[in-house]
Amino acid sequence: MLFIKFLYYNLQIQQLYVGVPGTQTATVIQFQPGSVIVRIDLSTKDNYDEDQLRETLEAAVNNRYIGEYYVDPNPDHFKFMPVGVIDRGFTESPIVPCYGDQFQCNNGDCIPDSRYCDGYRDCYDGSDELNCPLPTPPAECRNDEFGCQNGQCIPAYLRCDRRRDCRDGSDENDCFIETQPPPSVSAIDTQATTDSILVQWIPRTNTDIVLRGYTLGLSVGTRDVYTVTLDRQVTQYTIENLQPSTVYLVTLRTFNNFGQSLPTIEVVSTESSIINCSPGEFQCQNQLQCIDERRRCDGRSDCNDGSDEQLPSCPVRCNSQEFTCADLRRCIPIIQHCDGTNDCADNSDEYNCPEVCITGQFQCLSGQCIGSIQYCDGYQDCPDNSDEADCPQPIPTTTIAAEPAKCSRNERMCRNGQCVKNDYFCDGDFDCDDRTDEENCAAPSSCEPNEFECRNQQCAQKIWKCDGEVDCLDGSDEFNCDSKDPNSRCESFQYMCLSGDECIPKSYQCDDEIDCRDRSDEIGWVTVTSINGLGVLTIKDVHESDSGAYTCEAMNNKGYLFALPDAIVIVTPPEGHCTGSLFNAEAVTVAECVSCFCFGIAQICFSSTYNVFQETLDFTQPGIIFDMKLVKRRTTSIEPIDDIFLGVNTATAELYVQDITTQIGQGEYHWMLPQQFLGNQLTSYGGLLQYMVRYETNDFPKSSNVPDVVLQNNWDRIDTGRGDIPITTPATREDLMMVLENIDTFMIRASYQPLMTYTSISDISLDFAVPRPTGQERAVLVEDCTCPLGYSGLSCEDCAIGYRRVENNQYLGTCVECNCNGHASQCDQDTGVCRGCRDNTVGAFCDTCANGYYGNAITGQCLPCPCPLTTPENQFSPTCYMDADNLPTCDSCPVGYTGRNCERCAPGFEGNPSQPGDSCVISSGGVVNCDERGGDNLYDGRCQCKGNTFGESCDQCQPNTFYLSSDNPDGCISCFCMGITNQCQSTSQNRAQVFSSFSSPEDVQGFSLVNRAGTPAADAQLAINPASQELLFSGFRTLSPGVYYYQLPAKFRGDKVSSYGGYLRYTITHRASPGSSPMNEPDVMLQGNDITLYHYSEKSVSTNGITAYQVPFYETYWKRRDGAPAMRVMLMMALADIDLLMVRASLSTHMFESSVKDVSMDIAEPRNTGQPQAYPVEECSCPTGYRGLSCEDCELGYTRSHGGLYLGMCMPCGCNGHARECDSETGECRNCLHNTEGPNCERCIHGYYGNPSSSTNSGCLPCPCPLTSPQNQFSASCYLDADGLPTCNACQPGYTGRNCERCVSPLQGDPTVPGETCSEQSSGGGGGADCPGGQCPCKANTEGPNCNVCIPGFFNLDENNPDGCTPCFCAGITDQCQSSNYYRANTAVRFDSLTNNKNIVLQNRARTQTISTGFTMNPDNNEIIYSEFSSLPPDTYFWSLSPKFRGNQITAYGGYLRFTLFFTASTNGRETYDVDIGIEGNDIYLYHRLYPSVKPGERKQFEIPVTEDNFYRFEESKRLVSTC
Repeated sequence: MLFIKFLYYNLQIQQLYVGVPGTQTATVIQFQPGSVIVRIDLSTKDNYDEDQLRETLEAAVNNRYIGEYYVDPNPDHFKFMPVGVIDRGFTESPIVPCYGDQFQCNNGDCIPDSRYCDGYRDCYDGSDELNCPLPTPPAECRNDEFGCQNGQCIPAYLRCDRRRDCRDGSDENDCFIETQPPPSVSAIDTQATTDSILVQWIPRTNTDIVLRGYTLGLSVGTRDVYTVTLDRQVTQYTIENLQPSTVYLVTLRTFNNFGQSLPTIEVVSTESSIINCSPGEFQCQNQLQCIDERRRCDGRSDCNDGSDEQLPSCPVRCNSQEFTCADLRRCIPIIQHCDGTNDCADNSDEYNCPEVCITGQFQCLSGQCIGSIQYCDGYQDCPDNSDEADCPQPIPTTTIAAEPAKCSRNERMCRNGQCVKNDYFCDGDFDCDDRTDEENCAAPSSCEPNEFECRNQQCAQKIWKCDGEVDCLDGSDEFNCDSKDPNSRCESFQYMCLSGDECIPKSYQCDDEIDCRDRSDEIGWVTVTSINGLGVLTIKDVHESDSGAYTCEAMNNKGYLFALPDAIVIVTPPEGHCTGSLFNAEAVTVAECVSCFCFGIAQICFSSTYNVFQETLDFTQPGIIFDMKLVKRRTTSIEPIDDIFLGVNTATAELYVQDITTQIGQGEYHWMLPQQFLGNQLTSYGGLLQYMVRYETNDFPKSSNVPDVVLQNNWDRIDTGRGDIPITTPATREDLMMVLENIDTFMIRASYQPLMTYTSISDISLDFAVPRPTGQERAVLVEDCTCPLGYSGLSCEDCAIGYRRVENNQYLGTCVECNCNGHASQCDQDTGVCRGCRDNTVGAFCDTCANGYYGNAITGQCLPCPCPLTTPENQFSPTCYMDADNLPTCDSCPVGYTGRNCERCAPGFEGNPSQPGDSCVISSGGVVNCDERGGDNLYDGRCQCKGNTFGESCDQCQPNTFYLSSDNPDGCISCFCMGITNQCQSTSQNRAQVFSSFSSPEDVQGFSLVNRAGTPAADAQLAINPASQELLFSGFRTLSPGVYYYQLPAKFRGDKVSSYGGYLRYTITHRASPGSSPMNEPDVMLQGNDITLYHYSEKSVSTNGITAYQVPFYETYWKRRDGAPAMRVMLMMALADIDLLMVRASLSTHMFESSVKDVSMDIAEPRNTGQPQAYPVEECSCPTGYRGLSCEDCELGYTRSHGGLYLGMCMPCGCNGHARECDSETGECRNCLHNTEGPNCERCIHGYYGNPSSSTNSGCLPCPCPLTSPQNQFSASCYLDADGLPTCNACQPGYTGRNCERCVSPLQGDPTVPGETCSEQSSGGGGGADCPGGQCPCKANTEGPNCNVCIPGFFNLDENNPDGCTPCFCAGITDQCQSSNYYRANTAVRFDSLTNNKNIVLQNRARTQTISTGFTMNPDNNEIIYSEFSSLPPDTYFWSLSPKFRGNQITAYGGYLRFTLFFTASTNGRETYDVDIGIEGNDIYLYHRLYPSVKPGERKQFEIPVTEDNFYRFEESKRLVSTC
């Protein structure tokens, strides 16, 4: 019976948790019949809300019953232990002492002392409010209050609400006990006037509970201003005498022990406002309620929205058996900490965990993880060498050697003699059967060169290492960081500004944001410029830490694109005496430097960082010869000797031949080394080949010319002899490198005398280099070349992935990019055949569309076959081809389908293949079921098809239509395609939205208030209410009578053909004066391509209220100007280029206020948006020259002819072959090449001549006046004369002749000689007209008899220059320069829009204030105006020019800065003294003062020469002498 009691009690407890999230299980661990003590183990799954679990059980205890069992509600007799802790004997858990300023609860929790006896329960067990001193009791409690037994007064509605509000808990004694669900209010409504509130509610009727009554409360902020207790029969109540402009909170509660608070109701007597809380109060999230700050995060919800106990206001509180996630949002069981699975949302439960090795790894005794293949591989990989301890000894085996294979030039040999491709070595996969292709490889990493790998294999930016912020999830980016320099004010992870008194995180340096007050964190380290699409990255003061991958990103208003591959920058510091094309880090003198070879591909190299290792052969096992062969060398061949003549002497570790002369005869014999000595051995350069030979002979020693060592490959052979054998032709470094690149044969001499009786070899060792520590010296004579793009290997001996070898130079040839038409990144290095074709292409060069696709794989793209649709369920032909009309034709339609694109059902079949999910099936016969989307049933059983449908069931779209839908009046939609084609289908793109929400107080997002003509309303200041996210206008009284609209910004305009079939949604809130009447005006106006359409809503609108609109983009919902219905062609034309889209703001006459919010417009996008497919949007098969869903745009290289239907035809750009693109509307050519200019690139630029219409790159040539170099080009222009030769037409003074090739008397010189000019006895560099003795007195920077030559380091001979010539600047890199051959152009700004300020702003000189709004543009005068200076803080303000005037402007030197100024001033205004022009760059500030200055009301134009004598340096206040 006791077991039954246990089970029944368990079920009673578990029944309490029905409806509570998770699965709760109760187990009674002690139950004594007749006893008052019950111990229960409550476990839970998927619910970690301890408060919820405790309060559910606590509520039952307070109600005195758990099922049929009575429970003592005394809180001292109820104990709830933390989750995961079982108290089996009421033995107290160990209690951790609290800090000195904390109070310790009875359950061990710690709370601040200030919360002890503060009237609120902060301890879970309520012990902080026990034994508190009683307050002085008031004389008596009010009628709307309850008197506690301790004399305390509380609001009456807190009585019997299941919470102890009296400190002695007496408010919960003798409460009525119910066993049914608590009553609630099912509906509540309020009606507010300016001075009263009517509150109405409806009690729930499906309960037999008799309510005692209701308590209605009214409060302002945290202050209760009104409380009334009502009879249970009352269902409404009026509260009067309210204050205007005050937010009241109405709370209705049932007046019994189950009293549950209804959602707070916001009632506003007049105008809504947000409560401002006082200091010491917490503002609830609804911004309509304030509570005592001490009530926040106290475990009880005091805000009506519960925000005082929710994130982010409060962190979760976890117990001792739980782990707190770093984001303080979740508690998890402690056993889930560091279990290898991320349980916290921020993954913090797996931070700083001890390393756990995964499958495929070996764990060192020190805890580090290494690859399993590194265990017992003969190399020490663990720091404690435990991977090589206790390894099994190899079992000796006998191998029958085969004749070594010959690997091709692009192959390398495995140790077992197998040949594999070069690029298969160290690629992470085992390709050699003996796995030797993955030996001695650098550890693989998935991180980019500018990234480092965290210990958990995550990749992070190198600049984030040791920056003081955790970026790796395991925190390893902040491990082993340098400690703070005791002499530095900054931490090791901080950057010290140049001022020395400010520290910022290192990651803030050079992030394009100024963080140091002195701006030093953004000075000169890395600069990026982009000119005509060519990006240049400049790194100054380069360090090794700047090495990495740099990505070029192209951006425009349609998106961005990353350049592939990244630019890899490797910074190698100089070592020793060798630089440039010489290397050897250990060279003591330049004579010890070695020339870079790099196979002729690169000129710069360094000593490698590899370390020396050895490949050895040790003959210590009987019969094991390691594939060594003895061969007999003949003139043209090599003859192998049978292995039976070979033996192994294990005592001396020798491989030998006994009685060599008698057994195999005389001859030239060599030992042939096995495969591990062959292939690419470039890292052996500078190393040693060591071996021991021993031979015996019965004859006198004789010398011979037999080489001791022979290295040979397919191209070269190198013979080396001993020191006593002369070498007739020594090998060069090039010879040796060519052979080492791919050794085919490696032989060591075996026969030294004619009559030998014995020969042996032992201790064979060949040095090579590996990229890991070996305990030996660095291989400094192995070169590490700076290879260009397309090459890899230390000596650039291999082609990089995506490149193949072409033999076209003296060495290995060159690597050229794989010709895969952009559809593959790899190809075979020998044949060039592409590997892994992408983008639906196949073929040796990815030049053919794959089956099921059509198009031009070489010049375009391969698209899915539309047969008739491109989705698999409606693609009924597996193949198609591009037909003569450049449109696809399906050529494998199955039985039952017909038409060019299998778009119709054949006779005897029915269905609609063009409808997604539909197909052709055999006709059923008999009564026809009409497809209600395409037709209607007639009385005779036949179907009456709509205009664009056909078929027995009207379930097929007519040719040149698409998308069968009941929403279409004609069943299917006609293809429009701008009249270019009639072939289309539903687009495969998905619905998306353009939307605006107003959450920022100052960002109106481009909206404006306009009249019906689209003219902006004067002085119409729009405001934003962030709380309701509305755009508001309340100044109608200041406007002229009429209808006004909100004009939607640019993102709602332009090409929006994909909006067809979608909706424009918005919500209007409006208020009008009494007596106003609705206006019969269009609700939406759409204008584009000279077409204006109106939409009239059918909704009835009152003079005040909120109206939500949903406007369909179907032609049936729009009207023309004359009131006639719109046609599809009109709507599509307007959507193709929307100029104006307006929604009505004034819905009534005498408007007072209007606001708009939730503005969105459906579009379609070619991505998975998670929304349905945009079936009503057409996707046309556009011919060449057109693009866009409806062929509404011209392709790149085409322009609109404005002839033909609708938008006009797209014709090739008329640029005479000198430009790749032109303006798609005007046809004006862009980026003319070949020295041409003009709208059609039809003329030569200044300084060039020719016939640009010749369509050749040499159409325009530099003017020969008489030479084409700048220093001998004495006419700035020329023209092509009638004889087909150039004539110079602007010879400088002193020059004459058709080509300015002669000097005018009395000037002397020969202009046809480079550097010669025409000059007098005293030239521009001289000091006078008379030059006695033939030598003129020269100015400081000139020389020569006539002073007509600049001295070295100077240029630009000019008589106006007091020194004659200008010194070269050249950034201090060199002092050799000349005048450039550039021609003057100008950077200008054109204010051609009323709303575009062209990125020009106002700033004070310290740049601490920036004004970017409030400007007025005047296109007629090309000026920008600002007139709100009275609203700005007093200061001197400057026009800050747009970014195109900044950056590298060194070519502006010697030019002019031109501008026009105009200003007006108030009558009491006064002139301030300050600089007029400021130029700042590279920490230098230059300024210019205008003289005379401009006066108020005076419009004055300025032209400032950009030379050093026109500017002052700010620090020195003196004129500068330029070094530029």
